[in-house]
Amino acid sequence: LPHGLWGMPEDDPSWLMYKDMKLGGKGQRRPSDPNMYAAMIHMADRYLGEIMKLLKDLGLDDNTIVFFTSDNGAAAANWTDFFTSSGILRGAKGQFYEGGIRVPAAAWWPGRLEEGRQVTQVGTVLDLLPTLTAAAGGKPGAAKPLDGVNLWPQWSGAAPPVERRDLFYAVKRNESSDYHLALRDGPWKLVRQLHGEAPSAPDQLFHLDGDPLEQSDLAARKPERVRSLAEGIQRWQALHPKAEINSSMTPHPGWIPPRDYAAAAAGDE
Repeated sequence: LPHGLWGMPEDDPSWLMYKDMKLGGKGQRRPSDPNMYAAMIHMADRYLGEIMKLLKDLGLDDNTIVFFTSDNGAAAANWTDFFTSSGILRGAKGQFYEGGIRVPAAAWWPGRLEEGRQVTQVGTVLDLLPTLTAAAGGKPGAAKPLDGVNLWPQWSGAAPPVERRDLFYAVKRNESSDYHLALRDGPWKLVRQLHGEAPSAPDQLFHLDGDPLEQSDLAARKPERVRSLAEGIQRWQALHPKAEINSSMTPHPGWIPPRDYAAAAAGDE
């Protein structure tokens, strides 16, 4: 999937399909970026199709859950006029407005999950372990309580959606002292931005049921709600102290993607 410095073998059929298309939009680093992005998405779709076919060929499709989602919203901060797949939602990857954290997900299990049914349950990737374990008929063997919850009853349609409380989000911008944090409690969400330890912007409060696009900041009108959610963020921060380790996600100059990542990881390429 597209991430970091994009690339693929020049003879890959997905690249051959898209390399000469005039797609428009501006690239992050190179003029060919829109073409490479499209080719990499097509390649991911192609490989997913091969996995699905293999499951059926092996007779495993009726006993396998396939789950597909994203770890964040679109990188619209870099793609201001192209591939802004967060649509009309506010924000982008690295931010905790809905455009940065609200992503689609699809689950497939013939005979166990109804085809075409939409699930409105709020969830996070932390819920996958207890949910998939329950779907398999087991229980997590964790010695300590899990942060995620079992949402299999909602996925399978056996129970209606439940209101989620105390969903925390935190991200540190690469090689900077900028932090973005949020706490969701039911329909309420507090968004906080920090530079080091100091706020770099006033806290913002949104009620997502009535304002999913986060256009109306209610912080000035709901100071008690802001205070309560802010205290929740502070408690969470106390449990998760910063490591103060800066990292870089930018590949070094001259990096070339391997033709076979598995072989490269094994030292064979």
